[in-house]
Amino acid sequence: MSRPQIRIALEQRLNQMSPAIDTAWENKTFKPRSDQPYQRVHLLPATPEGPEMSSFVREIGLFQITLMYPGDGGPGEAEARAELIRLHFPKGLGLTVGGITTTISGSMQKLRGDNDGDRWALPVRIPYFANIS
Repeated sequence: MSRPQIRIALEQRLNQMSPAIDTAWENKTFKPRSDQPYQRVHLLPATPEGPEMSSFVREIGLFQITLMYPGDGGPGEAEARAELIRLHFPKGLGLTVGGITTTISGSMQKLRGDNDGDRWALPVRIPYFANIS
C-alpha cells in the first residue's frame, strides 16, 4: 500500500506547474470544461521492495498523468505539455512530506496517445520510490 505522503508530495509538485490546467484527481468529482485541456492523475503503486528480515521498505510505483486535449487539434499541444512535465519532474528530484522523501527514480515515460471521446489522451508516467523505515 502506498503511503499518503507519497501521493501528497507528487500531487503538490504537479500543482506547482505553470501554466496550470484543470486536473481530475482520483475519486473527486470533475466535469471538464468544453474545448479546454485537462489532466487525469493516478498513483500506480507497485509491490514494495525490502529485505524480509528488516523493517525497511521501499515503496515504488508510477505517477501517471493523462493529458486530455480537445480533439482534432493534433498532438502538438499535448506533446508540449508532456515536455513541461518531464522538466518539472527530473530524475533524482526529492520531494519531502511528513518526513518521507519521494524520489523521482527515472525519466518520464510517454505512452502512445489515442482518441478518447472528443479528446486526445496522452499518458505520461513518472517513476518514483520512497524509502520507509
